[in-house]
Amino acid sequence: MYDSMVMEARFYRRRCPWIAAVVVLVVATSGSRCDVNTPGVQTLGNALIELVNRASAIIQEAEAASRGIIAAAGAEVRLSVQSAQQAYDDEMNRTVDKLDAAARGQLNQLTGAVTDLASNVETTAKQAAASAQQVALTLPFANRAAQVRQYAPHFWTRAVGAGPLALQVDGVFAFAQQPGFTPTLRVGTETLTPQTNTTQQLRFHIPRSALSAAQQATVVFTQASLTVPWESGELVKKRKESTFLVPIGTLPDTPGVFSLKNTSPGTTIRTIPVTTPVQSLHIDPPACSGRIAVASESPPDPTAQIDYTSYRENYIQENNISPGGFTRNSDWELVETQRFVRWVQARNGREIGFVDNQCDHVVDVKLTLSYNWLIPARPEQTVVETLTVAWGQQVARDIGQTWQLTYQYFDGVAISVANQSWRDDRYGLIKVDANARNITISATDPQTSPQAWR
Repeated sequence: MYDSMVMEARFYRRRCPWIAAVVVLVVATSGSRCDVNTPGVQTLGNALIELVNRASAIIQEAEAASRGIIAAAGAEVRLSVQSAQQAYDDEMNRTVDKLDAAARGQLNQLTGAVTDLASNVETTAKQAAASAQQVALTLPFANRAAQVRQYAPHFWTRAVGAGPLALQVDGVFAFAQQPGFTPTLRVGTETLTPQTNTTQQLRFHIPRSALSAAQQATVVFTQASLTVPWESGELVKKRKESTFLVPIGTLPDTPGVFSLKNTSPGTTIRTIPVTTPVQSLHIDPPACSGRIAVASESPPDPTAQIDYTSYRENYIQENNISPGGFTRNSDWELVETQRFVRWVQARNGREIGFVDNQCDHVVDVKLTLSYNWLIPARPEQTVVETLTVAWGQQVARDIGQTWQLTYQYFDGVAISVANQSWRDDRYGLIKVDANARNITISATDPQTSPQAWR
């Protein structure tokens, strides 16, 4: 029995921070143990390593298939798991069943996020990233271990700007400003130090030469790694370095292909009546004639023509002129009515003239002129146009009564939108604003809206 107790004491001396005598007493009286791993139960460290590996496999597959949203969401989930590894650095050997409720809940939430990520459904992957980030925001930081909560941008394009890419990383960097603890970012052969270096945010300027070149119809990823030194321990200090993976996707130089189909329905012959404002004419002897110049009016349709047979003079006042007939043809024609001659220029209906043959009367005339516009029948017309829209720019087009816009993303996915405004719910970079007369298509530079994909 004594030998057994001594062996038990030696076991606990190795595993627990108590003196052997106390250990023997505990063993002898209660038989309890401090955080002894239950056989067959996974440790927290192994559980988190498994999640990192699963997330990495999903990311690698998504990158190879140019599935940018899945890859970006996966990077966020993986960062949260890696941050949990640092936050619980001193509990990696503890079995999952011995975790407190908070840690167990966070592990379950991260496990659920990785499982959702594996669905390869973009909306579900975005939800997984949001759930994992909730965990990252609630991780303990008492040990001041390095943590990364998010970074941006996940995507960029060479088609806009000429300078380096500004990468922002948010998290916990408690030792970043201390000598010898400056974080570094490795991109290809470049090792970069931060332009902004605080305990909660880092900003790096990445040379364009270090990032992947654009390729048509695909998203190409550059693998960058962030190394953050930190220190553990209170009495005995130990330097540690945590590495976080931050892939950056280079988008093609153009957002994709836009095709606009405008349809104007067919029409029958239409008649649009017009009445001019009141026109006035005054003639004083010895003048014998006068004219009324009718103001020009824009046709209601480019194809509209005046129906000359529809002219009507509507007299409001007519002093010293007897009513009489007049003709409407393509030339000036005089028609005598007793002592007076009245004429119109029939082709455009823009003038009405009167003549007093004896030149001895004051003539006053007020009238309006009525006529019809005729708009010819028109068959249904459909016009299809391929539009070029550049990153950071917008293009506007007039639209018919009905229209349909087909957009093929740079990664091959195609959508159609008809007769209404629309916003891209994948990368969040394309927007269509529509009203009754025109549409405007906008392609946002991903560097100016780095969170748009979420």
